[in-house]
Amino acid sequence: MLSLDVSVSFYPFQVNFTSIEEINGFLNFFLSYFLAPLLVNYLFIFRRQRYKKLLDRYPPRNGRYFATYFIGSIGFLLAYFLIGFIYVTLG
Repeated sequence: MLSLDVSVSFYPFQVNFTSIEEINGFLNFFLSYFLAPLLVNYLFIFRRQRYKKLLDRYPPRNGRYFATYFIGSIGFLLAYFLIGFIYVTLG
C-alpha cells in the first residue's frame, strides 16, 4: 500500500489570531492563496486600467490564448505531480 506523508510549506509564516486552529488555518489559506494572487492581479492588470492596453495589444483570437494557457497549465500541473511522485517514491 502506498502511503504519502508529505508536509511541505510553501509559505513559512503562520497567522495565530485565535486559539482555534480551524480559524487560523482559514486565515493562513486566505492570506496565502487568495489575497496574494488578488493583489498581484490588481497591481499588474487592473491598476490604472492597464487591461485596456492589454486588450488593444492582444485582440481576441477565438479562444486560442485560452487553449494555450489551459494546456500549458495542465501540463505544468501534471509535471509537478509526476516530479513529486518520483521524489516521494525514490526519496
